[in-house]
Amino acid sequence: MNPVVLDASVGVKLFRNEEGTHHMRELLARHGDGTCTICVPTLFLYEFAGLAQRVLGTSEARALCDLMTTWQFEVYELSSALADEAWNQAETFGCSYYDAVSPALAYMLDAPLYSADRRAHAAISSAILLG
Repeated sequence: MNPVVLDASVGVKLFRNEEGTHHMRELLARHGDGTCTICVPTLFLYEFAGLAQRVLGTSEARALCDLMTTWQFEVYELSSALADEAWNQAETFGCSYYDAVSPALAYMLDAPLYSADRRAHAAISSAILLG
């Protein structure tokens, strides 16, 4: 398994055509063919649904979220280990706890972090910034 972690900030690239969208589509294709496994904290799912609803409207967002469940991302609940590592990441990189959850998961899985949030994640060496 080659895990990769998605931050919620790249979620929009899964349904809008903008800078970084091509990379996300390639990543989904790699996930689909088993070349990598997309891993997300549960926070991603809520952020993705909320953003999709704001951009697409409830009906289209609901259909997209239903589709997303077929993608079979590995979803990680907030555990004490993940919470503790998020605090470490927040302190190390000077970002909010909220913005540190995905980097913490990436750190724990020894995986690259895909993000579009330069402000929060630019200092993280494992981050691949899209857009």
